[in-house]
Amino acid sequence: MNSKHLYRIISDKKLLIDYLAGTFTVTELINCKIIQSKDINYDPTFNVLVDLRDASIQFKKDELSGLLTAPYEYRKLLGKRKIAYLTQTPNHVVFTTMLASMGGIPMKMKIYSTLEAAISWVGLYPDDEIYIDKLLNEIKTQLTF
Repeated sequence: MNSKHLYRIISDKKLLIDYLAGTFTVTELINCKIIQSKDINYDPTFNVLVDLRDASIQFKKDELSGLLTAPYEYRKLLGKRKIAYLTQTPNHVVFTTMLASMGGIPMKMKIYSTLEAAISWVGLYPDDEIYIDKLLNEIKTQLTF
């Protein structure tokens, strides 16, 4: 698959930013989370902002359970936190809505179409929007296809 994933951990804001571009399978998404969990600065209680606007997710409904069981299989992924999905296509909304509606995990998930709303929900301030937007743009420029 032609997929690119970069993330940044912002410890002082207790935030993990995920940026995904290209086409991802459910297995690839799980592997991205496992890689993050091995980062020395990773904290499973940090809120997460996932930017899916440049990504496409290929999934079957029965594969979504793998995303929900992964935190239990890889205990370091399990933590009480908020996850904001930044989306722009109907496919993103379907995928993240299905994911958010499945219970059994301590994470709260919501879907947003604007960065402003997403950062507010994960506990950041309006002044943080410029910083987060700049960081996302820096991440995007690091990826080349």
